[in-house]
Amino acid sequence: MKPQFELERNTAVINFSAHYCNTEDELLHSQGFERVLTRFLKKLKKKESPVYEQLSYVCGEGQIASELTSLFKLLLVLEIDEIMQMNRSFIVLLQHKDTFAIGDSIMDKDMLDVCKNSYVLKHGELSNLIDNNCDNLSISTRQSFNGTEEILNKIILCQTK
Repeated sequence: MKPQFELERNTAVINFSAHYCNTEDELLHSQGFERVLTRFLKKLKKKESPVYEQLSYVCGEGQIASELTSLFKLLLVLEIDEIMQMNRSFIVLLQHKDTFAIGDSIMDKDMLDVCKNSYVLKHGELSNLIDNNCDNLSISTRQSFNGTEEILNKIILCQTK
């Protein structure tokens, strides 16, 4: 039987017939989410990424995955202002109230259209169908985890296109 979840090189493979998360909360509590997030953070740390340095400063070394997961859970039920009042350390991550969207498939197109700043991962089907000359749209130059890191650099470190 195939495992529920595999990580190979820069690809996550999820066997939905073995396990499927029905809610956001189930996803945030899943082993697969934890493994992908942890692996992504290890790659950022190894590359000495400014994103990792910022997250380490905000969340504490060794606590980034659990703190980000906690933040994601809070974002499901609370407004940003409420979260910043509850946990002042998240202010650095939440202070920019612009809406951002990151997508890679046709299903993400509507979400990308309504956000102030949208980012498309180069590896997705959507990157071949859109025009990169839009003021509020940026397509990553790299793929997979590297593309995600590039986009996070732009968002968290407030870099421009």
